[in-house]
Amino acid sequence: MPNDDNRFTYNDTHDYEVNFKRWFQMNCKEKFDLGEEEYSEMEGKRVFNELHGSKAVDEKLKEGGIKTYDGYQDILNNIKSIIKTEALTEMQKDSLLSKIKNFEIVIEETLSGRADEAERAYKEAKDGEA
Repeated sequence: MPNDDNRFTYNDTHDYEVNFKRWFQMNCKEKFDLGEEEYSEMEGKRVFNELHGSKAVDEKLKEGGIKTYDGYQDILNNIKSIIKTEALTEMQKDSLLSKIKNFEIVIEETLSGRADEAERAYKEAKDGEA
């Protein structure tokens, strides 16, 4: 929810998509007011995921929604290839690839049937980003 100075604050009582929609509307208005080019929805999702992507994973862990992902390694490898070809700084690429590696740990632990261990690994990885 926005606070007094119209800054977005993630509202944990709403799901990730509701928070994205609210952030996106606020961001578009701000960019319009400043005469800047607004993000497309796809660009907005990318930026929002960089800022709050861990919240989506948190929701899935709480719901028990992270189960099995057939072909997840191929998917993550494709994502890594896309990131490596994007016009990003090496630091940004490294940051994104590191976040993907953290998700790989969570997925691998979950798939091996150690959900508690996966949650611990995720929290450690998340704490390491802070």
